Amino acid sequence: MIEIESSVADPEIPKIRNFFVTAAGGLEDAALGEVRDVLKGLTSVRVEKRHRQGRIHFRYTRSPKRLLDLTSVEGVFADLGVVGGVTAGRPGLLRVAEAVSKVDIGPGIALYNILNGQPQTTGVAVNCTVGRGHRFSSSELHRVLRMVLAESYDLDESEQQGPYYLQVRIEGKRALIGFRLSERSLPKRLSSDLPITTICALGLLIRPESGEVWLDLATRSGSVLACFEAFHDIVPLGLETHPDFAGVSVDTLGGRNRVGLWEGHNLPVREAVVDGLFACVNRRSEIAIDEVSLSEYSRVLRPHGRVVLVTERDRDLERFLERTTSDFSCSERRNIQVGGEALALYHLQKTNSSR
Repeated sequence: MIEIESSVADPEIPKIRNFFVTAAGGLEDAALGEVRDVLKGLTSVRVEKRHRQGRIHFRYTRSPKRLLDLTSVEGVFADLGVVGGVTAGRPGLLRVAEAVSKVDIGPGIALYNILNGQPQTTGVAVNCTVGRGHRFSSSELHRVLRMVLAESYDLDESEQQGPYYLQVRIEGKRALIGFRLSERSLPKRLSSDLPITTICALGLLIRPESGEVWLDLATRSGSVLACFEAFHDIVPLGLETHPDFAGVSVDTLGGRNRVGLWEGHNLPVREAVVDGLFACVNRRSEIAIDEVSLSEYSRVLRPHGRVVLVTERDRDLERFLERTTSDFSCSERRNIQVGGEALALYHLQKTNSSR
C-alpha cells in the first residue's frame, strides 16, 4: 500500500527537477513558446517532434505549481529517465522491467499531491506504448510492469487503477519513463469540437488582438470563442447550423445572445464587421469551403482580416489560393494532430486588393 505524506505549504520537491510535457503533433512550437513564457529560468530544453504527439523536455528548479498553468500542453510529467539498449524480444522487455523496478516514484507521488490535492484513493496504474519491431506488445509490457509495481509497492488489484500514472514509452532502442503530474481526466467534448489544449495552442499561434471581433462558423459548445475571449480579450460571435448546439453555445458564452443560426452558405452578417473568422469544419459537410464561400467570408471581413480553418487537407483549396484572383493569401498551412486524427490548419490573410 502506498502512503506518501506531503505538505501543501512546501512546493519544493528536491528530487524532481526534470520534466516533460506533451503537445499535439504539429503544435509543439506553440506549446514551447508558452513553456518558455510561463516557466522562467528553465534549462536543458529539448523538443522531440512526433507524428501524433510531441514532447518538450526541460529542467526546472522553481515552484512546480507553475507547471499546471500551462494551457496548450496535453500532459505534464516528471521525467524519471531513459533506458537505453532496449532490444527486441524478451531481453528488451526484461531490461525495461528491471529499470522500472529501480525507479523511485515516491517524489512523483508527493509532487502530484501538492499540485492536485490528496486523492481519495491511492494506487499506481501504468500506461505503456511500444513501437514497432520489438516482438513484444504494449499489453505484454503492461502485464509485466503491473507485476513489478505490485511487488515493489505491495499493491493489490484495486490499487492498480490510479490515480497515479506511470508512463513507459518505448521508441527504437530506448524507453522513456515518466510520472504524470497533471490530472488524467479531460473535459468531455462534442465529436466535432477541438480539445481545449489544441484551442489554446491555436490561440498562441493565431494571436488574436484585444478588442478584435472573431466569428466562429461552427460554434458547437462555444469552447473556441470562450478560450479566445478569456485569453485574448476578443469580442466573440458565433454561428451554428444546428439549433440545439446554438443553445449550448449561448450557455457557454455566459448566456449572451451572440450565437446565431445559418445554413452554411450565406453569412447573416453585415459587410466588413469581423476581424477574424474561425471554423473547424472537419466532419461538417454542410459548411462548404470553396470559391463561393471564401468570397462570402471576404465580404464580412475588415481589411487585413483573417480566416483560420481546421479541416482535412484540401488540395483544391490550396490550388485556388494560389491563383492571383483570390481574395486571400495563405500565410501558413501546417499538419496537426487532433485526437489522433490528421488534419490541416490553414491561416488565410485577406489581401490588400480584395474588397
